[in-house]
Amino acid sequence: MEADNGKKSTDEGAAGLSFSLMTAAEARPVQQAVASLTALNLSEEAQALALAQLYQGDNLVADAIETLTGEVDKGTQVAAIYRMLGDIYLQSGVNLSAESSYQQAITLAQSNNDIEGQAIAEYGLGEVEAALGKKANAISVFNQSLGNYTQLGDQKNIDQINARLGELQ
Repeated sequence: MEADNGKKSTDEGAAGLSFSLMTAAEARPVQQAVASLTALNLSEEAQALALAQLYQGDNLVADAIETLTGEVDKGTQVAAIYRMLGDIYLQSGVNLSAESSYQQAITLAQSNNDIEGQAIAEYGLGEVEAALGKKANAISVFNQSLGNYTQLGDQKNIDQINARLGELQ
């Protein structure tokens, strides 16, 4: 399928990726939600996160990525933007981009002493490493995430990581 900008779903080069066009009726509620978010006068980065979440919820992955990468291109120092970008890339199977985004999220979380943000990004990075077949790296990163969740006393995520480590070993 070809969009009105000449792009095709096969242009990306990654297996399993495609897009379809929304009808005007499908687009209207999204446009209204975007207008409502814009009217909230959020910070630029908070607005980008909210918009990306909205787009992702409506399966508008390219719009979510474009919104977040716009902030990255401006030099954002908000770890949550990189973390969400990593999540979207991981879900889309764009693992190398996910890896880079999660690594930046971890760096920013560490510099802000954001243990929870670091743990979340480390978990995502562990999933990327596992998807890339880098088992030893995945185990190492999952263990880092486990240490942070242990420090936070987050038993639900501790159990989840232990289960994931069991699958890898």
